[in-house]
Amino acid sequence: MSRYGKAETLAIAAAVLFSVLFLALVACLGWAEATADTIILRDGSRSYVCQTSRISQAPHNCKPVKEKS
Repeated sequence: MSRYGKAETLAIAAAVLFSVLFLALVACLGWAEATADTIILRDGSRSYVCQTSRISQAPHNCKPVKEKS
């Protein structure tokens, strides 16, 4: 096998590995989003809608909301 043939084989292997790892990351993030729960946190007169997940129970992605009186 020539030097160029080896380089081509390594480039293809690297591209395939990168693609597999990228798809695994996207699947993991999609699964984490699918398992998210919505909670409401109150701080005095302010309320926030936050998400928790089975992976991390800590509230994240919190957004302020206005409550109807």
